[in-house]
Amino acid sequence: FVRGSVQSDTQTIKTLLSLEAIVVDEEQPPRVVAEIFEAKNVRLARRAYQADAEIISSDGFVSRLLAQNIRHPGLSRVIDEILTHQKGNEIYIRDGDGFVGMQVDELHARFPDAVLMGLVRRSDGRPEPILNPAPGTRVAEGDGLVILAPSYDESKPSEMPFRSVFARGAGGASNASGATEARRILILGWSHRVPALITEFGTYDDERYEVRIASKVPIAEREALVAKVTAANPTVAVAHVEINFTDSDQMRALGPEGADSIVFMGSDWTESAEESDARTLMGSLIVDELFREHDLEANVIMELLDPDNATLVARSRGELIISPLVLSHLMTQVALWPELQVVFDELITFGGADITFRPLTEYTDSATVSFDELEASAAARGETALGVRTPSTGQVELNPSKQATWDELADRELVTLVTTSG
Repeated sequence: FVRGSVQSDTQTIKTLLSLEAIVVDEEQPPRVVAEIFEAKNVRLARRAYQADAEIISSDGFVSRLLAQNIRHPGLSRVIDEILTHQKGNEIYIRDGDGFVGMQVDELHARFPDAVLMGLVRRSDGRPEPILNPAPGTRVAEGDGLVILAPSYDESKPSEMPFRSVFARGAGGASNASGATEARRILILGWSHRVPALITEFGTYDDERYEVRIASKVPIAEREALVAKVTAANPTVAVAHVEINFTDSDQMRALGPEGADSIVFMGSDWTESAEESDARTLMGSLIVDELFREHDLEANVIMELLDPDNATLVARSRGELIISPLVLSHLMTQVALWPELQVVFDELITFGGADITFRPLTEYTDSATVSFDELEASAAARGETALGVRTPSTGQVELNPSKQATWDELADRELVTLVTTSG
């Protein structure tokens, strides 16, 4: 399947070269959105089609999404909602020219039905995201406003502030995890995305990872494929085990309950997506059983390859990423709003703006709190409140009504955009 990914990239780049030859003399050549498997081929794809093009590295995007779900369990539901059209809230880009010179701090009070996440600014012809901007950041000419809202109509700012302006704190860069010990990650299954995932782990400053990869694919073959990335990422220790993770006896001997997080990769070596998903579902049941025997909760992230199998997974049992669906939603969004590619890249890449979950009790001393109050409290800490999560059920409420209130705060978390060090 690694050969298949290379062949796919080759065919895509050849197609881009053909398009370039056809439109070379056109005044306004069409904008192209293309998927490239391997991140190292993105540069070649951009050279192949030098007109307006958005090139999406599927390996890079999915590996970063998997890694961030390990760090922030629950993130998959947030990303799923904002990527999926007509499902809750999405991210929209609006022209900010009407607010040139104004501080972003003041603009938060102009969105009664939405959340202002930040700006997109052009630099050398390429868009750059400024999410959860620092206090005092002003809107410049050509800036786009990045807005979380249920629809484009509801992302429209009001002519006058609907409330007083929140005082935003300086915040400051922080490491979202605060981890000092190595995170123990068990990867079950083999995929061409594994090297990209190891590379992503290596980008997290001040974090160490101990990764065990368990698969039926021969160890020597896997070691050869990850040799370069393991050498380049000394903070990630990688070990290989050759087992069949759908065999309960072999899994019991492996001891998955010792892992902090377990990732089921959509396997490349199987005959079909259906077979890969069947193995993932079988393995997840075994893991669930073993953790129950030890009275432990498993942090499981599953990558499925067939969207039809999503209904077979109880979402309460872990994080679910259906990679083909995620990528199709992403490409659709980017086709409509080209600037969204850099916004999503920022949201799932360590360093810069980071979506995380923090207890509501950190934001209020009251027994009951409204979202309007949570936004003010988060702003005072230099954060942007996006919604509320209930960990016991996994339910996420993005961009709730400003008047919405919650009690039982001990079982609630704020979905918040913070600035992290990278």
